[in-house]
Amino acid sequence: MEILGQTSIQAIVLIVIYSITGVVPLIAALYLLLRRGNAFAPDTTPPVRLRRWATAFFAVAALGHVWWFLLFVFSGDIRSVHSIGYLAAAVLDYVTMLPTIAGTLLAMLQDRRRPMWPVIVAMIPIVALGGVLMANPNERLMLLADAYIVSCYVLFAVYVAFAVRQYERWLRDNYADLERKEVWQSLAFAMVLFVIYAVYTSNMGEMAREYLSQVISIVIIGFFVWRVETLQELPSEEDMANGSLLQK
Repeated sequence: MEILGQTSIQAIVLIVIYSITGVVPLIAALYLLLRRGNAFAPDTTPPVRLRRWATAFFAVAALGHVWWFLLFVFSGDIRSVHSIGYLAAAVLDYVTMLPTIAGTLLAMLQDRRRPMWPVIVAMIPIVALGGVLMANPNERLMLLADAYIVSCYVLFAVYVAFAVRQYERWLRDNYADLERKEVWQSLAFAMVLFVIYAVYTSNMGEMAREYLSQVISIVIIGFFVWRVETLQELPSEEDMANGSLLQK
């Protein structure tokens, strides 16, 4: 951003906050990857699959800060949306963040393993559009890419809403004595991510929005760590079916 080129107190504070939001997910990733115990809920055993997806999400979140910072260092401006560096960083963001976000959210729903291949396939047009824009910057094509990405967020949020409903029915059928408040939290998290995306992409260098996007990122990271570590692992439909077959 051009505003980062100014030697102002606000710019320095923003750089400090941006650095923190890059280090915090790295610490969270190392915690989930290396710590065998549970520091938040010692009696809770979270799903291994969820831990792995969350670790991947935190890792790419930290790496995202690295390539955006390098882009600023070498270009001095990250508002040149038609530059090859900006487009490359944006594509890297989407193809790493979206799948890991989707994988983590879906891993919270333990009734069954939902396929990830539709999310991977959805990344192909983003890579293709990014390549075309690098070769031939075009405002209309940029708007098309933005519209496609927003559509991916909306479709995924709708899918999560239906998946949560299925999960609630599964819990009522198999764990009627449990109070599972984390179901709505998964959906709410998806909505918050969409809002953050809208705030960030509509940002035209306004310092308040810069602060907001960074602060909300820290809140989201904290929520994710807490959610992962306090979610008790439950046997899925497949595990239950296998168990019943073994009993027979």
